[in-house]
This record gives sequence, C-alpha cells and structure tokens, in this order.
Amino acid sequence: MTRYLSIVLGTDTSFEELVSEIKYVFDIGLLTKDDKGRYIATGDCGKYKVIVIDKLDRTSELLCDEHYTLEFAMNSENDNYEYEDNIRNILYKGKIKWIRGVWNTINENETCKIIYPYDKQYKSKSYNDFIQIKSECFSGFISYL
Repeated sequence: MTRYLSIVLGTDTSFEELVSEIKYVFDIGLLTKDDKGRYIATGDCGKYKVIVIDKLDRTSELLCDEHYTLEFAMNSENDNYEYEDNIRNILYKGKIKWIRGVWNTINENETCKIIYPYDKQYKSKSYNDFIQIKSECFSGFISYL
C-alpha cells in the first residue's frame, strides 16, 4: 500500500524555482516531465518519493490549481506519521512556505489527518471544511510510482 501526504504550498515563485528549492532542501535530484501540459517533478529520497505538481496547464495557459502541490509517497501498510515531523522540519529549515497537508486514508476505518506548519495553530476542522480541503488537495492528485 502507498500512503500519500499531500501538501498545499504557499509560494508564488515559478515552478522551476520551486523545483530548485525542493531539490536543495531535500538534497535530491528531481526529474521534471510534461504530463499533458502540466509539469510534474519526481525524485526519491529512499524513505519516500517526492512529487512536485505544477499549478498551471501549459497547453491552455489555464490555472489548474490555486497552489502548487508537494506530495510524499511512502510504500507501507503502516502509519507513516513518523515521517511527518521529518518532513515538517525539512520544510521549516528550508523556509518552504506551506499552508496545510493531508494524509490520505488507506482503509474505511481511517479518517484523513490534516497537518499544519509549525507557525500555524492546530485547529479542528468541521466536516464541510474537511471536504473543501480534501477537494483542493486532491484535485491535482497524481500517482507516478
């Protein structure tokens, strides 16, 4: 089973600059591919795969998403929340701005877990807030594994 942590980024840089920043802070190589007009950069840290998803569709010059998305894919049936603090620390130390993250569910007994940067307050979300966040975070969901 693959578990995903999808993070909504809060940066206003270009996709190329963002990919360069992610390469640097995670100390990995990222390969960028054009997926039907939308750039996707992927790399492997060993513990998890890193996927950077562009917010722009270059075939029509339309904005697909309001924000860039940074996804982490872990191959495990176990909860991978132990990676959460590691990823949070890397983003914090690398000064990568992000808004929130959502862990996907693997089975129907789980609920999505929403995480926030260290500088945000942890708030419990209502079901309607959750549905809005889930649709935002997973609108660009792509599995390239």
